[in-house]
Amino acid sequence: MSNKATQEYAMDDDSKPRFAVPTAVAENPLVRPWKLLVVDDEPEVHSVTRLALGDFQFDGRPLEFISAYSGAEAREVIANDPEIAVVLLDVVMETDDAGLQVVQYVRRVLGNSFVRIILRTGHPGIAPERRVIKAYDINDYRAKTELTQDRMYSLMFTSLRAYKHMTTMAASRRHTAALADEYKSVLNRVSSLLRQPASRIQQASEKLLQAGHADRDSLTQLQQSCGDLGEIVQALEHLGALSEPREEPEEFDTGQALAEVLAKLAEPIRASHAIIRHADLPVLTGHPVLFRELMSQLLRNALDNAGDAPPSVEIAAEAQGKDWKFIVSDSGRGIPIDRQDKIFEAFSSADESSRAGIGLAICRRIVALHGGRIWVEPRPGGGSRFSFTLPAGGVVRGGE
Repeated sequence: MSNKATQEYAMDDDSKPRFAVPTAVAENPLVRPWKLLVVDDEPEVHSVTRLALGDFQFDGRPLEFISAYSGAEAREVIANDPEIAVVLLDVVMETDDAGLQVVQYVRRVLGNSFVRIILRTGHPGIAPERRVIKAYDINDYRAKTELTQDRMYSLMFTSLRAYKHMTTMAASRRHTAALADEYKSVLNRVSSLLRQPASRIQQASEKLLQAGHADRDSLTQLQQSCGDLGEIVQALEHLGALSEPREEPEEFDTGQALAEVLAKLAEPIRASHAIIRHADLPVLTGHPVLFRELMSQLLRNALDNAGDAPPSVEIAAEAQGKDWKFIVSDSGRGIPIDRQDKIFEAFSSADESSRAGIGLAICRRIVALHGGRIWVEPRPGGGSRFSFTLPAGGVVRGGE
């Protein structure tokens, strides 16, 4: 049994169909068709389009044809149906630029960047291709005479593939944002629950010390534990603040960002007699504040785990496909193989002698926010080599 579609029409006084409002009748009613809006003031164009694409399917889903016969009707249809995936749009209808006005309405007024808009014109001289593509946010521009059935098929495949990709990524970003909100909420609740008892214990221990109670060593240890608990609370709050960056992505010089980090860490670098070398670093698009935080945490980790010898750190970057790969190598104690995956978890450490914290968990969070990944491996000759990737073309979220 083949797929079929029935048509219902609303008639004007002159008996011309004003809208074609289709009711899809498919063999499997659970399969939702892709919505294709055909906008043209010539009824035969609608008929030819249906004939050419009547048996078209993408991802096992057929097309649902919706017709409009003017720019005004097209604007109304699109405004009331956000699921339209592709628009085949004539340029010259009630006015010479009616189709171009529809493009501006969809992109600027409705803010719909997902729907794929393909201009079809029988009068290319009225709206020259180069000017239109440059000035309007369209996805393709074709003369009606060149759109054979094979080309129509190809055009639908590429358009629907792009539409599916964009909508899938948008859904993924919304899902990620919801998870980030929940993640931040949990961290805030945990830090709030910890803060109050820690404060009460701290106050009680101070009163006991002031009253001259015995076992001052135990009370001192209790105060130190309260201080550690306070640091954990602050760390949780800081990790929660990284659930979503407040700044918009921008182009910045990672070498300049590193220079600012080194200036802020000048005192601990000097105190540890560290030697830090770095090659030329690239310009990329991202969050400079978070990048500085990332480099600061990696450098602090290298300084804190240097061992007995003065730390030596080397920083480099190399192109890797669509990404930049950054490498931070240190000469420290290294990380056991069985800890290399866990080291990026909050309050984890390389070994029992190392202080647990969230520095590397922050690094993983920042890299993930940019759409990259981070890992660690042994450095030849001793120490660790931390590597992370950042998209060269800008921040990518939700698996884009």
